[in-house]
Amino acid sequence: MELKLHRVIKTEGNKNYEYIGLISELPEESNEKDLEMNHKFDWCVKKSFEKSPYFGNVSYKEPKYGFYISRWKTVYDRYFSKEMKLEDNLSERVRVQYEPKKSGKSTSGNEFSSGKFYSVASSSRLAVTSFTELKEDFLDYIDEIKINGNLEKILNIEFEHDTPVKGINPNSHCPQLDAYFKTKAGTYFVEVKNHEILDNYKSIELRPSYMSTEPFNRFCLQKDLTEKIKKDKDGNDTKDSFISLKGNLEKNRFLLASDFGCDLKTYHFDFKQFLCHLMGIWSYAEEHPEEEIYFYYLVYRNKLYEESFDKKLYEELEKEINTVFELFKKLFPQIHFGLCYNDRYDTLEELRNIF
Repeated sequence: MELKLHRVIKTEGNKNYEYIGLISELPEESNEKDLEMNHKFDWCVKKSFEKSPYFGNVSYKEPKYGFYISRWKTVYDRYFSKEMKLEDNLSERVRVQYEPKKSGKSTSGNEFSSGKFYSVASSSRLAVTSFTELKEDFLDYIDEIKINGNLEKILNIEFEHDTPVKGINPNSHCPQLDAYFKTKAGTYFVEVKNHEILDNYKSIELRPSYMSTEPFNRFCLQKDLTEKIKKDKDGNDTKDSFISLKGNLEKNRFLLASDFGCDLKTYHFDFKQFLCHLMGIWSYAEEHPEEEIYFYYLVYRNKLYEESFDKKLYEELEKEINTVFELFKKLFPQIHFGLCYNDRYDTLEELRNIF
């Protein structure tokens, strides 16, 4: 039987407070709002923290919820409270990766002040907890990891790893992988996903600058391509343009997975981001032909959500990813692809490819 959740807003002063939960958990005198799948997903993640860690070995601290996002003038209960100062539990070399002013990385912004790291279903926090352990008083990078049954010593590791694409201006923003590490056996690029798998990624919006690059040409599209301007909701031209097929007149129809030879029935997998990451990883592989290169996806397995709301989510995701991997491992034989799960915000027990 599906859990009956509600989403409500309660206004106090000039702030709104948004809550998601069972009716017995919600404040009185609040206004009901539409409930979406990502709200249910996040509530299930939050609920899991009653029995499992929310931040690795520092989860002995009682969690507090409620993060104010000024853009919406709203305090959200599916975020940890800023009072928890989660970043203070990280070693300096881990923490700096999420602070652009210190790291020099062209990320979208400070994940701590923006609240992204504080979301209960944060993929960044999942990456951190999966590949760190408690050392003295801080979470710091792990020294070894079990991969498909073999324990390997880590030689080098970094979060938010830049992966430049050959043929693209090195001073422009380049694809970043959530985690990167090297062992004697190979070099691993890991992209981490959480509630992002609920989004729809049918449309693939790739910048025209990729068209003239060597890694893009390896996709073997065998189609006439052009640059197409994106329209706004009123049909007016925007400042954005993306790669499209010549002769395509459909509004905001750019590239699709089918244009690459992938027949997908669902669209949980971020195909556009995959292509960008793959171009960067291939560029690295070309410069390091002596290394075994691995491109893995690490996905949070939300068991309560799966049991309570959507039993097909991960099954559909796996079918998509398997279809994509089967095609691209032929196009990029020097790269090994894999999909793994972690169902806890804690050190990953093993990076094991399910395929």
